Amino acid sequence: MRNNAIYHLDKCHRFDVSSSSFVDSLVPLTVIVYSPDTQVGELINKEEACWKSEDSTCKECGLTTETTGHLFWSCLRAREMWACSKLVIPFKRDECLSFKDLTWRLLMGDASRIEVAAKVITGAWSLWNNQNEVRVSGARKIGADLIKRAMQYMEEFIAATELPVSTPVPEAQFLAWVPPTTHYFKVNVDGATFAKQKAAGVGVLILDDQGRVIAALSKKIQAPLRAVKIEAKAFELGLQFGKDIGIQHLILEGDSLTIYRALGGLSLPPTLVDSVVKGLQSFCGEFHQISFSHVRALEK
Repeated sequence: MRNNAIYHLDKCHRFDVSSSSFVDSLVPLTVIVYSPDTQVGELINKEEACWKSEDSTCKECGLTTETTGHLFWSCLRAREMWACSKLVIPFKRDECLSFKDLTWRLLMGDASRIEVAAKVITGAWSLWNNQNEVRVSGARKIGADLIKRAMQYMEEFIAATELPVSTPVPEAQFLAWVPPTTHYFKVNVDGATFAKQKAAGVGVLILDDQGRVIAALSKKIQAPLRAVKIEAKAFELGLQFGKDIGIQHLILEGDSLTIYRALGGLSLPPTLVDSVVKGLQSFCGEFHQISFSHVRALEK
């Protein structure tokens, strides 16, 4: 049981005695304080409870009281993280008296601030979560890692909650497949799941600038992989297949917007396929010319 916790003898509710003003509001109240070196609680009065309260000084910088505004915004560690985020906050740091004031001013601004507010709140969560990890002997992360982790979670959340467009598109508006430019090849990749077989499959189709099929490959994977991992594997197989048959000028094409954006450096890859995407980006250096293309499933 934690030290510095007090219990009302009648209701048995725990309170934090971090300030004398809170204890004063309890008016003559007998409490029990449990110490880590004993199994028996001792009876004390409210003055003793104030004396035994925890030090509220920030453990990170030791400069001031650890309020939410300080912890999430003005603490040296928080400043390090926000500096790495490159977020443009539309007002001065010292104008925000608390973290609640900060988020309120962001949310009450114009619509363009909503995305900034979401990133700020997610960044604060990442910082707070690591604070808890450190308290239980976890690793203390640097500011760059904290904000990177927060943005990854945001990307994964957006990808998981993005609703598909259900509005039917007239057939006349369907876009046709476009062949590559002269002397280039298109490496079209795709992945699929087979739920009943608990397996997955990936396919590769390589076409020249006339739209002719130069080579094709399919592979079955005996593992129930998640959709984003299957698509990443398809891109990986397509790139390796193109290298094996000797093409040096290619366009790597697939219908996974998540993988396409990650390969082009437009967004961070999901944690599940982070290592695969980084390996693909490194592998691209073995080709003379390579670009990426996103194609909707109906265009393929």
